[in-house]
Amino acid sequence: MQLTDSGTDNPDQRIADDLALFCDRTLNPHTWAVVAVVTLGSFIAIPVGPVGAFPISISGHTLSIPG
Repeated sequence: MQLTDSGTDNPDQRIADDLALFCDRTLNPHTWAVVAVVTLGSFIAIPVGPVGAFPISISGHTLSIPG
C-alpha cells in the first residue's frame, strides 16, 4: 500500500472482516471435533448399553457377544 499510495477503503470494515474470519476458522475445527466425539459416544453408548449380551446361533452353536 505504501508503494502504490492507493489508500484503503473502510479500514474498520477490513479489520472486522479479518476478525470474523479468524474466529470462524479457529472455532469451526474445534466445534467439528466436539460434535464428532459426542456423536461417536452416542452411537456406542445408546445401542450397546441397555442390550447387554447378544446371542448368535450358528448351526446349533450359540455364540454370545458381550454388549
